Amino acid sequence: MTQSCAVELQDYRTISSALPFDKIASVGMFEHVGRGNLLQYFTMAYRLLKPGGVFLNHGIASSSLSPQRKPSFMDRYVFPDGELVTLHEALETAERAGF
Repeated sequence: MTQSCAVELQDYRTISSALPFDKIASVGMFEHVGRGNLLQYFTMAYRLLKPGGVFLNHGIASSSLSPQRKPSFMDRYVFPDGELVTLHEALETAERAGF
């Protein structure tokens, strides 16, 4: 029987897969990567994809138009150790990584 889908829960910082992936989905953790680790995050995702592969990065971004005041509800209860970046920062970094 041919396997059509496999789901793996892995830490992007420690993946040592020799086989590239057709698709990668990152859901609910982007907010915890942090500005300082964005390039490593996107570079690893890009490296692990087959040519023409698809990467879904699902996350919450901050607004570049209205600066976030500390401490907010989000900071205290939703992402106490997270760092939200703007869409511009995320896209710019993803492009530098090869996307």
